[in-house]
Amino acid sequence: HDSVYAFDADDAGCRTYWKMSLAVGGITSVPVGDTACDDILNEYGITGTPVIDPATHTLYFVAKTKESGSYFQRLYALDLVTGNEKTGSPVAILASVPQNGGGTVTFSPLWQNQRPGLALAGGGVYIAWSGHCDLNAYHGWVMRYDAASLAQTAVLNTTPNGYAGGIWMSGGAPAVDAAGSVYVPTGNGTFDDLSSIVPPVAPGNDFGQSFLRLDPTTLNVQDFYTPSQEAVWSGNDLDIASGGLLVLPDGAGPAAHPNVLVGGDKQGHLWALDRAQMSRYHSSSDNVVQFLTLPNLAGCAPNFCVMSTPGYWNGTVYVAVTGGPLLALPLTSGLIAATAQSIAAPASQSRETYYFPGPTPMISASPSGNGIVWVLDNNANGGNNGSAAKGPAILRAYDAANLGTTLYTSSARPADAGGPAIKFALPIVANGHVYVAGGSQLTIYGLAP
Repeated sequence: HDSVYAFDADDAGCRTYWKMSLAVGGITSVPVGDTACDDILNEYGITGTPVIDPATHTLYFVAKTKESGSYFQRLYALDLVTGNEKTGSPVAILASVPQNGGGTVTFSPLWQNQRPGLALAGGGVYIAWSGHCDLNAYHGWVMRYDAASLAQTAVLNTTPNGYAGGIWMSGGAPAVDAAGSVYVPTGNGTFDDLSSIVPPVAPGNDFGQSFLRLDPTTLNVQDFYTPSQEAVWSGNDLDIASGGLLVLPDGAGPAAHPNVLVGGDKQGHLWALDRAQMSRYHSSSDNVVQFLTLPNLAGCAPNFCVMSTPGYWNGTVYVAVTGGPLLALPLTSGLIAATAQSIAAPASQSRETYYFPGPTPMISASPSGNGIVWVLDNNANGGNNGSAAKGPAILRAYDAANLGTTLYTSSARPADAGGPAIKFALPIVANGHVYVAGGSQLTIYGLAP
């Protein structure tokens, strides 16, 4: 509802420090009926997960509003202590890019869906967009704003001469590696064979159905990978941008490709890409580090198999399959364990099944190990593709060394029930607590007295 709250994270009564609301003076959130899309319940307000700069105590977020029949998106910067806006906040999000042939494409505050989380790196705030239900003339956009001044410093449109190419990521944020490069995936949309021209120039600068490496300052495409099947997959809405991207620690990959990027897609494929040589596009081959199929795909709809971001801890990649279990995929000599048929081979998997959307794992551990994988079952979100019946988010914890061992589930005790499930929410682990945002409730879990 276009509001931001600050709560005392350690107070048992969850004391409210401050609340900042944008829906005042004739300003409202945007009714979902204005897009005729059911991707979010009731209204569009603040959708993408905010990002915090702990050094300056600043919270950044994007809000969508409706004002006298017009639509706006703005970037806000709030003081964490007071909730007051910082100098220069807010700034209206405006952008246009040239098309081949002399036209321009202008950013649409109504039709661009700011679903991915925000990212903060190198003094910049990175924001990405997709669309609403593939409706109207939307594109994939990425923008960079200076974290101090909120000045817009760079803009990328992934399909300036075509259509779509949205950056969906199931709520995940743009990924950033240790060198500062920014990575995003794009969904179905226009693609040009750009293998010989990077950075691209018009008319060959459309990047639908691709994994992109972006320059952190200019957002120019520095490298990319596009599957050989991109045209067929785009025609059938089989996005490779359905989930977020995982940057493995430098050196975790195989000797020939030490620095790896991992991503999935709607069909249940899993890629491992060399971040230094992403292999670009070849119509008859796919020259990647690994291209695997995840197991247990029988329970997922044909185009909703991976709708989450993989996690990593201690040499293992954790990923969920919609309609299947949470999987633990160990690395052996830098490669994800797989069968001879290129099917990922989990070392363990959860006994519980996760329906749409599959959970994004969060891993906590002590310096000596003892890893715990935390996930939310958000199926009862009442939205599209999920359960029509609304219910609470279910928090579960697994032994990271054996996902077959369930350490905790909030569904075991009525007193532990969380708030109403939200489609792509994930648990946050900090200071010995687990924080779960629900539709109308913040739930804080901790060790029992």
